[in-house]
Amino acid sequence: MKKLYLIGVLLIVASAAQASISPAPMQPAPTDPVMVVREKLQQGFDDAKSSDFDGAEVAFDKAIHAKAFAELPEDLRYQSLMVAGLVAKENKKNEVAHGLLVQASTYDAADATIWSNRLITAYAIRDNRDAAHCTAILASRWPKAMGEIRSEAIYALQRGLVESNDHTADFEMLDALFDASWTDEDGDPDTLWQELTRLLLEKGNVTKAAAVALHIRSAEVALSMRVDKRFDVITQRNPEAFDVDRLAAAEITAAEARVKATPDRLGPLLHLQRLLMLTRQDKQALAVTDGVVAAAAAGEGSKRYKDFDEKYVWLLNDRSRVLGRLGQWDEAARQMAKAARRPEDGAMNVSQAINLGGLYANLRQPDKALDAISEIGNMSDFGRMQLESVKLRIAIDQKDTAGIDTHMAYLRKHHDIAIGTWQNALLLHGDFDEAAKLLIDRLRDPKWRNDAIVGMQKYADVQESPGAKDLNERRDMIVARPEVQAALLKVGRIEHFHVTSD
Repeated sequence: MKKLYLIGVLLIVASAAQASISPAPMQPAPTDPVMVVREKLQQGFDDAKSSDFDGAEVAFDKAIHAKAFAELPEDLRYQSLMVAGLVAKENKKNEVAHGLLVQASTYDAADATIWSNRLITAYAIRDNRDAAHCTAILASRWPKAMGEIRSEAIYALQRGLVESNDHTADFEMLDALFDASWTDEDGDPDTLWQELTRLLLEKGNVTKAAAVALHIRSAEVALSMRVDKRFDVITQRNPEAFDVDRLAAAEITAAEARVKATPDRLGPLLHLQRLLMLTRQDKQALAVTDGVVAAAAAGEGSKRYKDFDEKYVWLLNDRSRVLGRLGQWDEAARQMAKAARRPEDGAMNVSQAINLGGLYANLRQPDKALDAISEIGNMSDFGRMQLESVKLRIAIDQKDTAGIDTHMAYLRKHHDIAIGTWQNALLLHGDFDEAAKLLIDRLRDPKWRNDAIVGMQKYADVQESPGAKDLNERRDMIVARPEVQAALLKVGRIEHFHVTSD
């Protein structure tokens, strides 16, 4: 469908551009060079119309880089850059396509098609700053076009901006999204509004920060704001708006309504399951997904739910977590193993295979843990950190000194990718002084601070595996250290909550 759409765009634009190639009057001096450029463009448009994108790319490249290209009418230059950019994109030459689309977007005629494709190519070449700028332009000028952009891409882009400390681009994008009343598929982009609130407070714009914060409906996001002193000017003035129990109850009510309104989607049901887990309603969390498991067993999953292939693996993942809380560890492992056998994003499963390995490692079953991660597909840098963490726990349980050293070395070298994972590795390894120092460093660093504070809170008790219990006891031990408490008091506070920590 995407290729057919592209061809349709090319046909329309190429036809319009063709009309402006021949009738334009020639200037006496540059007649021959201009004529050559026009002929090359004619060839490029003809090739594009016949789907010969390789030929079109060569013709456009010669024409656009010729000196005489600048002497062509503005509308022809614009249309040429636009089609050349789309052709290069179709040929998967995103770097080239992006450069052409950037040029095309400088023209007054540039529309949502140009900016959307510029965004796609910027995202593909990991130019997060330009991708954020494109998102802001689309949100402010053509908000309806945002419906074509997957919210997962927006979240991934925003994480990239945070990791690179690009606050300027982050603010431009988030501010435009908020003003355009953008929302994700689940209707709750609260983590983005939290970040926008923080950036607005840094700029001293308390009035708009407060307005943005009032749109937050997530109990977990509200919790993370009320314990972080950067938000005190808002949260302390309006504590009712950040009442975690009230928000959690309201979220569940809203989630139940969405489940009823969209019976053909698993996403809302998965969200409800997680909210029930958050509020310790574990038996209910299992019950609401029993029907889905039964449908899947009968081979009806994909027929009944539009997003079955994407979401079911995570529904099983969370059912495993619930069963663990209920002390049903064997069944928890079976559910996670079932999830690990399902593909993830169309490829070999990685997330649930690692989670299964982690579950067995926490149950002190290193052989099963090792078997769970023995065959695993390609993974992100973050996923590799989680895998190394599981391998570390296995090595510690097996008293494999060489293995411990190898995995600790990898985790230390790449700790910036998953700082919390590195924190846990230090605790597992017994490096308590270094773990305490790292926690203090995280509290002092604005990028890491909020996650660190949230991890220090007092949550409702749930049944834990032996490994998880041991890790949490070690974490509590370093949190209680005077130097850690002193660092915390400068930037946050510890409260007791009725919700769970994950």
